[in-house]
Amino acid sequence: MRLLTIILLGAILSSCSTSKKDEKDDDFKRYLSSLETLQTPVTFDTKNGIYARSKDYDTTLYKKFKHAWAFGPYGKIFENDSVVFTVDITAGDVLVPLIMTFDQRGHKLDSLNPYEKAGSDMGYESYEYVVINDKKEIIVTDSTRTWDLNEKRDDIIEGSDRLTVDTVIYKVDDKGKFRKVVKSASSQHQL
Repeated sequence: MRLLTIILLGAILSSCSTSKKDEKDDDFKRYLSSLETLQTPVTFDTKNGIYARSKDYDTTLYKKFKHAWAFGPYGKIFENDSVVFTVDITAGDVLVPLIMTFDQRGHKLDSLNPYEKAGSDMGYESYEYVVINDKKEIIVTDSTRTWDLNEKRDDIIEGSDRLTVDTVIYKVDDKGKFRKVVKSASSQHQL
């Protein structure tokens, strides 16, 4: 009798966890189908900004699968047997794309904010240009202009500006992780 009770409890618990997994899988599939599918290359840049693309998305499911800081989905870029690749939007100094990967069941695998240097301050301004291509590469090129500051540090010194240009390439591996594969040597120019 005791063995029968244990077996029945195990079967009940197993069926409950399976139905919860199936429910999450179904939710994720419904969420993905509500997103706009984007054609590569997908580009973002800090000068022209970014705007919401997926307009008819499931707002309830978005709350379940969004990046913690995001306020809207941009769309879905890739989907294969193991990895789904989406983009959300969040606010920073500018609107920022948050690139995310999930497995097919809706478990978040990784995320990337490609705007590492973007913004401006006294003596500093940086613009970034991002391309996501069909090879699952994220190519980030930034141009950063800096100036020396006066003694009080409240104004730039005319003629002291420099321009640095960098390119970084990330690739999504088979496990859905973003890997930095190339960082070009910086080129710096006195302006």
